[in-house]
Amino acid sequence: MPLRHDALAVGGLALEAHVPGRYVAATLPELVAFHWVGDAERSGIQCLEQLLDRQSANRTKPVSALHVVHERVGLPNAEVRGALISLLEAYARTMGCVGVALLGTGFWASAMRSALTGIRMIVPMGALPMRFVQGVDEVVPWLCATHQERTGQALNPASIHFALTQLRDVAEGPG
Repeated sequence: MPLRHDALAVGGLALEAHVPGRYVAATLPELVAFHWVGDAERSGIQCLEQLLDRQSANRTKPVSALHVVHERVGLPNAEVRGALISLLEAYARTMGCVGVALLGTGFWASAMRSALTGIRMIVPMGALPMRFVQGVDEVVPWLCATHQERTGQALNPASIHFALTQLRDVAEGPG
């Protein structure tokens, strides 16, 4: 989906893209956020890349990324894994940090964490902090602290929590 030029304000974030049944993407000047509710496709990874390009343009400090992954999301297929590897190769040295909240438990969470860790192991990411956790309440404090430590820019945890709630409502609502 092409990026929106009429971005809507959602809890301090700008709503950038919405593919019903797949994802909602939003930005802050220092952050790209995705809420995934359906299997990732190459077009979703391309949207992420466009947002990272736009957010990184004319900046002296890195942006960070936050992904919230619903338990309905299947493991990334070979095409998506390849796109993620290419994306990480391109941005690993220019990002602040990456946080991933997995909204599920048991075998699904273990398998998804393993798949994402496998992708991370393929890419020489240098010092890019990346963390996979079990929920938003765990990832937001880590993301805010790590982003500030690496960039000197403070993110507001309460604003991010509110915005993620709004993104969830858009992502899980009717198309």
